[in-house]
Amino acid sequence: MERPSSNSNLYVVGGPWSHFNQLPWGLAYLSYALVVGMMMRLFFMCFGTDLLLCRATELSSFNQRQHIPQNQEIVYIGWKKPQDGRVKLNCDGACKELGETAGCGGLFRVSDGRSIKGFSRKIGACDALHAEMWGMYLGMDIAWMDGLSHLIVESDSKVLINMVTNKCNIKGHTPSLIWRIQEFMQKDWQIRFVHTWREGNRSADWLANFSLTSSSWNPVIMESPPSELRRLLFDDFSGACMSRSVGLIP
Repeated sequence: MERPSSNSNLYVVGGPWSHFNQLPWGLAYLSYALVVGMMMRLFFMCFGTDLLLCRATELSSFNQRQHIPQNQEIVYIGWKKPQDGRVKLNCDGACKELGETAGCGGLFRVSDGRSIKGFSRKIGACDALHAEMWGMYLGMDIAWMDGLSHLIVESDSKVLINMVTNKCNIKGHTPSLIWRIQEFMQKDWQIRFVHTWREGNRSADWLANFSLTSSSWNPVIMESPPSELRRLLFDDFSGACMSRSVGLIP
């Protein structure tokens, strides 16, 4: 598939999504987060110690009830803020109906957890891995056009991360999108690739699935987050985690 134009065919979404007096991307849910944060601090001032003790007991009891195999453990995974001066790109792909319809999406966040931009694109028929490639490539293309100089690219596809960083041998023909991503790596900026589990990539996953509902084949650049996405953004902003059973390295 051809590379999306850097200067045209980008839909900027606003309108009914621009709530909270047209606040920029990220501030819409951040204002809500500040109010909730004040309430949480007041609550912990009154009940903090007892609540934390109960939570620790609850987690310990939960792990015991799971009957975890000896070669596995329960870990708690969530989105992590990037370091100061860096921007984190979370990207993902989605497909349905045996690859007949696929799309991708992602978002950019800064060191204090605020989201500054999101994107999605319906890309037609391809498999899940190629949808992941499109999400990473399109996100890096947007980052380069926006002049970002220190970028962390985070994906829940370990295979894709290994492919672009040459940590695995690719059998047969190397996909053109891998070449294009690697060309971006040679540009004059600092870029690092990080793998996360899907529990730490839920906002990008939502945007990738959202792309499947689009009637357009052009990239959609979002200046304000859809209302359905704000709960996930707030979870990430507040450090919420989800449990996952992972295998132990021998």
